[in-house]
Amino acid sequence: MIEKISSINENEERAVAYGNIVNLYGSDVAKALEDHMAIYDDRFYLWLADLYDPGEYDESGNPSGGGFYYSNSARDNFGFYIDVESTMQALGFLEKSGMLGAYGGSLKVAIPQRMQNELTSFALSLQSDEDGYFYHKQWGRDIAPARRGRDLGWSTQLLKKFEVLPYWNTPNGHMGSLGAPRADKSNEKSEHKSKWPQYLETPEVWRKYLTEYTSEISQKSYPIGHVIAEQAGEIRGREAEAIANGEPTGYLEITKEIFNARQLSENGLWQPETSYASVNGLMKIMAIYNSFGIKFNHAEAAFDSAVKIILLDRVDALGKAVTGSVDVYNPWIAITRIFENVNNYGSENEVRKMREKLRENAADMIRTTTQKTLKFQKPDGSYGYTLDYSPKKSQGVNVAVPETVEGDVNGGTIALCGVTNNMLDALGIKGVSIYYPSDFERFIERAMKRKHIEK
Repeated sequence: MIEKISSINENEERAVAYGNIVNLYGSDVAKALEDHMAIYDDRFYLWLADLYDPGEYDESGNPSGGGFYYSNSARDNFGFYIDVESTMQALGFLEKSGMLGAYGGSLKVAIPQRMQNELTSFALSLQSDEDGYFYHKQWGRDIAPARRGRDLGWSTQLLKKFEVLPYWNTPNGHMGSLGAPRADKSNEKSEHKSKWPQYLETPEVWRKYLTEYTSEISQKSYPIGHVIAEQAGEIRGREAEAIANGEPTGYLEITKEIFNARQLSENGLWQPETSYASVNGLMKIMAIYNSFGIKFNHAEAAFDSAVKIILLDRVDALGKAVTGSVDVYNPWIAITRIFENVNNYGSENEVRKMREKLRENAADMIRTTTQKTLKFQKPDGSYGYTLDYSPKKSQGVNVAVPETVEGDVNGGTIALCGVTNNMLDALGIKGVSIYYPSDFERFIERAMKRKHIEK
């Protein structure tokens, strides 16, 4: 076990944190939060540890790559392999759950070197020398832009966590140890453009594409916002390359113009009704604004819409009840992203009004969040993305055996850290953890005992 860099009395830390909540919000809010934290126990992180696969080692003792499976059915059936998104979500859970408090919050300090080598070798094994993207063997290259963009982001984040360079320069701006991929090395214009999706060839093409793509945003703000948000790093990378090469620019400005033009002032959303779907869309589109450094309009109206959905304990305006863990998570992260944007580009008066509304509704918002989150708990203590089966696909690719009643890493980490941490951040509550370093010790001991599953 890695030596801790600080000593924490966990019971004392917990008592101090809840005492501060009583002082800040009152005993009603403190009790609501204690009840919320009580729904999580050690079964979740032990389930997660059992999804780790260390990978194979060659005769010289070098790892081929290790990581986490998406779910039990992915681990236990042929044709499914570890994936970088599940791996980074599992690592993010360790960071965000409070487990690393005695390690300075650092994965590089806490994770044993053997596992670090397994994790980074896995990410490196996915990178293509042709275009710098990261591709999984089970999915190949014929994948949706959102899948490709997510795996690009997850892989570069993983390597950065452990201070390892990718092999090749990446489309989202990370420099590789071996320089440019093949698509960048050619001076031929056609090959130069092949690095980017066709719709990012020129600003004019991007404007035409985005205008058409967002034409149904008043009914589909979440899927549309999702696809664009997952490519934000690539869009920024295309803008940066255009600047460096003296090409026409404007990819970010065009994005701002189109999304601003389609936003509704009445509710701050892109759909006329305030619903789970429209607030889910708000969460995704807010990621675009913050990633590009764009001022968000109608922030107070959007904030009110998110609060309304958090407090909702029945079906929404479209007759829809909570069906995915994201329906609980997205309104809270939308609020944190609104605060981030308003703090950077808005006014103190806007922030004050929002804080007052949170203070008035905090206890009820926590209680409804707890009730909704519990709907996604599975019998083994894990949590899933949906109420029943784990999703069989993620971003268009197969990730689990269909119709399996089980938790999954994506839904599980959303239901724990995604929901709870964004709720705490939005409320301005600090010092409260879901888990503690003693839980990390049990997690890492369990994960390190796992053996490679030959498929």
